Amino acid sequence: ITSPVLVVFSFIILPNCCLVKKEAIHPPPLEEGTSCSELVKSRYQLRGLYLLDEPETALSPKKQLELLKILSETSQAGHAQFIIVSHSPILLALPGASIYSFDFIPVQEIKYEETDYYRIYRDFLNNRGKYIR
Repeated sequence: ITSPVLVVFSFIILPNCCLVKKEAIHPPPLEEGTSCSELVKSRYQLRGLYLLDEPETALSPKKQLELLKILSETSQAGHAQFIIVSHSPILLALPGASIYSFDFIPVQEIKYEETDYYRIYRDFLNNRGKYIR
């Protein structure tokens, strides 16, 4: 008998959203000059449930802040519900989001300030000399 393997990550669920209908949506190709954030913003205007696996990958902190704003505006408008797997302390900071940690059995809801991602970034920014020698 092998021991179970626990995958460690966090995800957030935005409150006050609902799933209206299920359909396959294929985004149009990007036209020259169209930004990724414009595509994301237009895509999330469609009602539905969106599953995002580490959307911060390859996004600069500035672009993560843009995505955070889009997620916030879209969820407040009631257009969509998001389930997001993320290691980003920027995305985890989304106001009104519930954060669940898979570091515990059973899975537990935790506060933003209790996430390892928040603590590590906070500690590094407050005392980077401790980490860089």
